[in-house]
Amino acid sequence: MNNPILGMPFYEKTGIIIDPKRKRITLPHLTIQLNTICESGEPKRIFPKQTLSIVSLHKITVEPNQQLQLKCTTSMPAENSNITGIIEPYLPFEKRTGLCMTSSLSTLDSHGVTTIGVINLTNAPVTIKARRRIAKMTVLSAKQAQFLTPLDPKTLASLTLTGQLDSLPQNGPELNNMENGEWFETPETCDDPASLTGIKRKIYDKLAELRAKENLDPSKSPEMRRKFLENFKWEGTALTTAEKREVEQLLVEYHDVFARHRFDVGYNSEFKIKLTQGWSGVS
Repeated sequence: MNNPILGMPFYEKTGIIIDPKRKRITLPHLTIQLNTICESGEPKRIFPKQTLSIVSLHKITVEPNQQLQLKCTTSMPAENSNITGIIEPYLPFEKRTGLCMTSSLSTLDSHGVTTIGVINLTNAPVTIKARRRIAKMTVLSAKQAQFLTPLDPKTLASLTLTGQLDSLPQNGPELNNMENGEWFETPETCDDPASLTGIKRKIYDKLAELRAKENLDPSKSPEMRRKFLENFKWEGTALTTAEKREVEQLLVEYHDVFARHRFDVGYNSEFKIKLTQGWSGVS
C-alpha cells in the first residue's frame, strides 16, 4: 500500500503535517501542539489533553445587575501555577444560575489564581459557593504563550468596529507602537487623512462613515432626504402610494429618534422591563 494512512492524499494536497515525535499537528493556518510546559532548568510538566476545571476560590453573592471580577483557581492550583490558557464559561453553571461569565486569555499566578468576569442579569441575588466549577481552561504550550502580546481593549474594540480583526497578525507591530497615550486619529482630530496608513486609515475611514450617518438631516435638503429614506425598504408593502408618502413624511419629521448605525443606539441603565414567564404581550 502506498497510502497506509487514510486520507494521505488529502494531507499532501492541503499541506497538513502530522509530527508524532514533536507531538504537533501543522495545518495551513494553524499549529496545534500538546500542552507540554517546560521552563528553563525545570523538569517537563505534561498536562492532559482535556481542559482544566476552573473553580471559584471563595463564596460570594452577586447582586442583580452587578458585575464583578471573581477570583478563581484550578482543581489543583499547586500544580497549575504560572500557566497561560483560554478560559471559557462552564455552560451548565451558566444555565443553572443565570449568570454570564466572560471568556478570556489568562495566566494563572504563582498561586494558581486568576480572575474571571461575571455579571448577574437576573432579578435575584445569586450565591456562588467556594470550589464551585464555573469555567474551563485550555492550556497553551510554552511556545504559544511566549509570543502572546497584551492588546488594549480600546484597540480591540476599534478592530471589531472596522471589521479588521482578521488583519491583526499583519498589523501587530503597528498596534504595539501605540503606547504612551497615543491613539487613533478621528475626523475631529486629524488634519491630514492622507498621511494615515494601514489600520489607522481604515479606522479613520470607518469613523468618518459613521459620523456622516449621524449628521444626516433629511430636513435640510432633498439630497439628504433621499439618502435618509433609502434606508427604509418598501418592497412588498401593502400601503398605497399616498400612505407611503405620509409615512415617509413622519420618518423625516421625527428622524432624530432613529439610530443611524448599531453604535448609535446608546445605553440606559434607568429604564428596566420585568418579563413574566408565560406572558406573550398579546391581548
